[in-house]
Amino acid sequence: RYSLVLHNLLFIGTEEKMLYLVDALTFEILDRMMTQSYIFTMCKIDDNTILCGEYQGNVDVIRVRN
Repeated sequence: RYSLVLHNLLFIGTEEKMLYLVDALTFEILDRMMTQSYIFTMCKIDDNTILCGEYQGNVDVIRVRN
């Protein structure tokens, strides 16, 4: 699993082509999204944007909103 914390939100990328959004304080799953391939890296771009690097060169840009 690959993870990143942003604003008390925990993003967890998996080998099962899923990105989970989890509350970092309560560990409640808030959302989940399918990705094109498995996530092998994540990077914070700014306070509202993360990039997910995926197998075979896919990149997902995720915008975070309250």
